[in-house]
Amino acid sequence: MRARQLTRAVIALAAAAACASACNPSVPGSVAGEPCNANGVCASGLICDTNNLCQDENGPAPTGSWLSMRLPDNPTLHGVWGHSASDVVAVGSSGKIFTYNGNATNDFAFAAQGVTTKTLYGVWGTGNQYWVVGSSVVLHFDGSTWSESTVWDTGKAQELTGYTLYAIHGDASSSTIYAVGQRSSGSDGLVVKWSNGSRRFESVDAANLSFAGRGVWVLGAQAWIVGSAQHVKHLGSSWEEQNLPENAQLKSVWSNGNRLAAVGPASKVFQFGGSSGWSVQDKVRDSYTANGLWGDDNQLIIVGAGAGYQEEFSSIETCTSVCRGNIIDEKARGATLNAIWGTGNTLFAVGESGTIVRQAQ
Repeated sequence: MRARQLTRAVIALAAAAACASACNPSVPGSVAGEPCNANGVCASGLICDTNNLCQDENGPAPTGSWLSMRLPDNPTLHGVWGHSASDVVAVGSSGKIFTYNGNATNDFAFAAQGVTTKTLYGVWGTGNQYWVVGSSVVLHFDGSTWSESTVWDTGKAQELTGYTLYAIHGDASSSTIYAVGQRSSGSDGLVVKWSNGSRRFESVDAANLSFAGRGVWVLGAQAWIVGSAQHVKHLGSSWEEQNLPENAQLKSVWSNGNRLAAVGPASKVFQFGGSSGWSVQDKVRDSYTANGLWGDDNQLIIVGAGAGYQEEFSSIETCTSVCRGNIIDEKARGATLNAIWGTGNTLFAVGESGTIVRQAQ
């Protein structure tokens, strides 16, 4: 009896030792991309490859596919931005801010807990700074600390209340940052601009925005604002309205300097042709709700949700010369995606139920 008990104890100690080096996230062998443990063993679901690194037992994801990433919570995410592929911020409901540092575990981590509980919609950054906007709130990260900023109503010479800002974007070369939204439910739109002098956002009454701003993009001293209207608000030498060929509920606008495009629930992509104005490029897909886009000179990547498509597809669509392209196979588990951001060959898309997907390159 004593011999059997001793044998069981030895087996238990051996198993504990193996798990300590292959199951514990703090030691090698526990996650994909980490080195195998000293015995060449990885945690369950992983295998040790010829380079002594743990990999998914089903093999690495092919180049261009989309990978699901993990969150410590499952809020609805509304915005994503980054300085690089290893410095990314995602924001969403209940004041949640998550950061990604490019580690091998593919994890996003909590950041700025307790700064606010309000819904956050948009994020943009430059250098080592980030700005986040939402429901009656603006947050600023100075490189080390998150803090709440103010929005000043210049027309009334007082701090603005009861507003919602849905999007923010800027141009580091011109030190210009705009955020857009609406003053209160059902009221006129709101445009605010960051003031380096007062270190706060101030309303831009000259914009005279007659609709709720849902998206904004800044290039140098120019800015484009989209929302629920048959025109786009443009800042050139002064604020003007650029007519769309048809009424649209636009939610996002993007440009790389050579192309300017906007999308929304109307299942269409609008592109700007300079002196020829705006045109409808093509339908993304019937009954498709487009929430965000990113791209380059050759393609647009559009994210959103499609009625009748949501359960089957990831709601990520690649658009080429006409935006009907192929659905990327990697699924986002049926989740609606709200925003996308990319740098170089890396893309991140975020959405409901804590969904974050990254394109592997």
